[in-house]
Amino acid sequence: MSGEAIAVGQAMSAGDAEIETIVSVRHPRPRETYREIQIVSPCGICREMLADFAPNCTVIVPDNGHVARVPVTALLPNKYVRKT
Repeated sequence: MSGEAIAVGQAMSAGDAEIETIVSVRHPRPRETYREIQIVSPCGICREMLADFAPNCTVIVPDNGHVARVPVTALLPNKYVRKT
């Protein structure tokens, strides 16, 4: 299970219905020589989950050595939406 899914699930179970901003980080494994914690873009499955459960949130992503805040919808263009 991903960190994003756990974070969203914990927030929802605590009664927090609105997620404003989320960031994904990668921690190095003990055997890796590069020891910096990195901000990373969420994977495709996490983008879909965030778009479903936090459609108005922004995501902090790496951007040419800096970070940027983008709407989750920008990370998942042309998303399937079920009509009810």
